[in-house]
Amino acid sequence: GPAGPVGALPPPPVEAGSVSVAIRCPDGQRLVRRFEKSANLEMLFLTIEAEWREADGSRLLPATFSLVTTFPRRSFTRLQAHKVTLEQAGLGGAQEALLVEIPNVNESQDDTMRQ
Repeated sequence: GPAGPVGALPPPPVEAGSVSVAIRCPDGQRLVRRFEKSANLEMLFLTIEAEWREADGSRLLPATFSLVTTFPRRSFTRLQAHKVTLEQAGLGGAQEALLVEIPNVNESQDDTMRQ
């Protein structure tokens, strides 16, 4: 019979080291970009900052925002980002999804959100 299952073929090398990252902004806009697994996590922050200005000139991106994965829930800040690669941050899969999370100044003193 055949030497092995057909599904055992390795993925094409072009895709092997890259991650398709979908980033959802608070206004509902979705950015999809491809990065190398070895890329610095800070590249995501730079991409968002560049795209945000183009997409919505009326709303300024706050100086502090986080990138959040929903499952499992992890949060990355800009300060952490320059120290890790996508792979080290656990974002080494073929497709990853992140949310831009903006601290809401009005709710920062509000304890009702605590669980």
